[in-house]
Amino acid sequence: MDWILVIIFISGSLPSAVGMSGCDITIGNIQMLHEHPKLRKCAETILQKHEYIGCRVSVQTGECEGLNHDWGLNQTLEQGYAYAKKLYVEHTLQPPYKLVLDGFESWDIPVVLETGGRIDISFSLESLDQTRFSLYLAEGAGSGKRQLQLSFVDTTLELVEYVDGIMQMETTLTSGIFVPMGIFKISLLAQANSVAVRVKDVAVGTMKLGLANHLRVMRRVRFVLQSKPNMAPKDVFIRKFEFTGK
Repeated sequence: MDWILVIIFISGSLPSAVGMSGCDITIGNIQMLHEHPKLRKCAETILQKHEYIGCRVSVQTGECEGLNHDWGLNQTLEQGYAYAKKLYVEHTLQPPYKLVLDGFESWDIPVVLETGGRIDISFSLESLDQTRFSLYLAEGAGSGKRQLQLSFVDTTLELVEYVDGIMQMETTLTSGIFVPMGIFKISLLAQANSVAVRVKDVAVGTMKLGLANHLRVMRRVRFVLQSKPNMAPKDVFIRKFEFTGK
């Protein structure tokens, strides 16, 4: 099996994002599971389409077909097709995307977060003194059956796992590192029965999950920015996503 590195410059908006413009850059590693003269071109096409986990090409007709998250959970390889799947996608937003107060912006997760997978998200912000900033990993476009919520509140980081709207697990991490200024990165690492959190590449804690391999079903990452009572929120900008699958 071969791997290819693809770099794509995207002008305009991605279908899976809200209000993005400019010239975004997508870089990806794609694993070629078979050989076919049209498979590489097909893989390059689906790299910029975050709703797809992989792709396949008909051996007979050469037709290219994107494969969604449902395929990624099982990865069935049918006869008569050549397959490829995404292992890593890095998406840089140019210019950075400003979150809207009380908005629910979301992006597709273009890999399956099996054990060993991870999401790295780079932000820039002034302060959290007047702002509550949350991100969610969700099974669907809405709240979904399963969610993992991660919220910055003052100098703490709260993690909550939901299944069918019912809280399963909750943990709170406290550290002075949660007073970010300028650009910083938060990382979520998928483990068999837990999720590990890193801020600025420093390990800050782990939360045990109520469901094993919970993160593998997550299809979207959503953001919510809220202001504290009678206060104007500080600006938060999303700069880059990095998705690593297995």
